[in-house]
This record gives sequence, structure tokens and C-alpha cells, in this order.
Amino acid sequence: MLLAGTAAAGGIALINSLGSLSGWVGPSIVGWLEDLTGKTSTGLYVVAGLEVLGSALILLFMPRRAVTTSGKQPR
Repeated sequence: MLLAGTAAAGGIALINSLGSLSGWVGPSIVGWLEDLTGKTSTGLYVVAGLEVLGSALILLFMPRRAVTTSGKQPR
């Protein structure tokens, strides 16, 4: 909604690239922490914490729509 044309295509490509990268980094972190601590749950807690952090950042930086005094949203 915020980007148009080639900028939208670049944004989609960036999102896909980060998703592919996380598909490699996530299991690597879980495996490394399992080797380090001997527990799989440690790595899963770290990955879950990163997901919660990402969700919080999305909610904090998501653009808000202004509401007028009449209660209707401006166009």
C-alpha cells in the first residue's frame, strides 16, 4: 500500500530474501545452542523470543490512520 511500481517489487524481493535467510539462520541457531547447552529447548526459546521481538517492532512502527472528531477516517 505504501509502495508502487518497482519499489513494490523491490520490497517484495527484500521480504522474500529475508524469509529465505531466516530459513537457514533459524535451524543453525537452534543447532548451535543445542550443541552448546545440550538442550533443544534453549534454541527454540531464542527463536521464539526473536519472533516476539519482531512482532512488537511491527506493531510499534506500523503507520496509524488518523481519526477525525466525527469518528470517520479521512481518505
